[in-house]
Amino acid sequence: MKKILLIIALIATVVSATAETRWGVTAAANISTMKFNQELATTSQVCNFSLGVTGEIIIPGIGFAVDGSLLYTQLGGKIGLGEFPVWEGTGNPRTYQHYLEIPINLKFKYSNLNGLENVVAPYVFGGPSFTILLAHSDVPALKYAGGEFGAHCGFGVELMRRVLVSGSYNWGLTYALRTQKLDQYSAKNRYWRVAVTYMF
Repeated sequence: MKKILLIIALIATVVSATAETRWGVTAAANISTMKFNQELATTSQVCNFSLGVTGEIIIPGIGFAVDGSLLYTQLGGKIGLGEFPVWEGTGNPRTYQHYLEIPINLKFKYSNLNGLENVVAPYVFGGPSFTILLAHSDVPALKYAGGEFGAHCGFGVELMRRVLVSGSYNWGLTYALRTQKLDQYSAKNRYWRVAVTYMF
């Protein structure tokens, strides 16, 4: 076990010594909805946003990189609770959830394009995301989890080695909210994201 840990530490030291690091700012539009574990009420998509900073570690020569972001993210959806007698008088509330989001990506960039990669370089990415709930809308019929764990994947292009434009889809894997009257009726966040990052 000690030998394995020593090898991992050695590899991490070599990678960190040769890797290129950079950071930037990110802005994104999120088209989000709530996915309930049972189809008891209809939901509809709404447009939200994310803002924050991104850091990237590039492993030279092989096209792989690891990046992570720290984002203020707004998610949620419109829920047709008023369609059922158990929530009579509730209406169809629009729920907002405000998160501190930490997405982490393993990225592969096509960087051997005979010089074209200096102008445009396509890449694919995926990984986990973690959110911490900061605030939420006041909907008495709902109770919110303190955060959520999810997974995402997507693709993008890097322009002029500075601007990253990407599209992705995120699956919430743990519940984001539950209803007050039916404890087992819970929902997860699902959203499309279009993001732009400027790297310094």
